[in-house]
Amino acid sequence: MKKTTTKLIEVDGYYCDDCDEKITLIYSSRQCNYCFRDCCSKHRVENPLADNSGERVDYVCIDCFKIMKPFVEKIKSIQEKSDTEIEKLEKEMERLCKKYKKDKSK
Repeated sequence: MKKTTTKLIEVDGYYCDDCDEKITLIYSSRQCNYCFRDCCSKHRVENPLADNSGERVDYVCIDCFKIMKPFVEKIKSIQEKSDTEIEKLEKEMERLCKKYKKDKSK
């Protein structure tokens, strides 16, 4: 049986992968959500596709933001269409339920 040992590594801090500036943010706020690079506040932006209404804000690095820009409008458009379609279906379902209730009471 082979024995392995694990050494404890102490991390001095986290540094921006673009400019080497020391990052003093918590773990979830310093990393890009897509490429997981560490980013300082100068090299990250809020993720335009995330729901940032809660306590936690999702960020993406500048490079991923540039890549995702053309997709954001398309995705948001699809989401809006989807919401509209869902609303139509819910109204139709409600109409049919009311009609069924009315027909059943006759």
